[in-house]
Amino acid sequence: MNNLLSKNFLNIILLFSVYFCATTNLKANNTFPYTVSLINQYPGGKLISDKEIPNVYFFLKQSWLANTETLVKWEGLTKSNLIGIDLGMDKVLDLFLDSHRYILVGIRSNIIYCQIYNLKMELLASTILDTLRDQSEFTTKIGKYYEKYIILTQSKLWSIIFINNKIESKLLL
Repeated sequence: MNNLLSKNFLNIILLFSVYFCATTNLKANNTFPYTVSLINQYPGGKLISDKEIPNVYFFLKQSWLANTETLVKWEGLTKSNLIGIDLGMDKVLDLFLDSHRYILVGIRSNIIYCQIYNLKMELLASTILDTLRDQSEFTTKIGKYYEKYIILTQSKLWSIIFINNKIESKLLL
C-alpha cells in the first residue's frame, strides 16, 4: 500500500511539473551577461614541430618587452619542461629542426646570422652570413642535404657545415 502511494505521489508531481512547464513562459535571465574579451594580444608567432622529435614543440614569437625574437620549447600537451630564451635577433627569417639541434637564420643590426642550438636551447655556434642589402622582403629557407645545411637568403645560396662546435659557411651561388 505504501509503495502504491509513493508511485501515485511521483505521478502527481510529474504531471504537475509537465503542466507547469507547458503553461509558463520560461526565459533566461540575462541581467548580468558574461562577455569574453582579449585584454592583451600579441599577434604573430609560429608553432614548430617535427616528426623526428615527437612530442616536442617550439613557439617562435616577437618579444613584447623588446624588439627581439623569443623561442619557447616544451614537451607534450601539458607543456612540461618549458624553456624560453631570447634569441637576440631583430627578426628570425627561418628555423629548421634537426634530430638533435636546430638551425636558425635571423637579422640583428642589419647583419644576417646563422646560429645553431642544441635541444637544451644552448647556443652551439654562430656565424655571419651576409649584410642586409635593403629592407625589402626576401625569401629565406633552410634545408638539409646529407650532413650539410643549405640556406637560401637574399638570392644567395649558402652551404653550412657544423664541425667541432664551429660553423663553416661557403657561398655557393
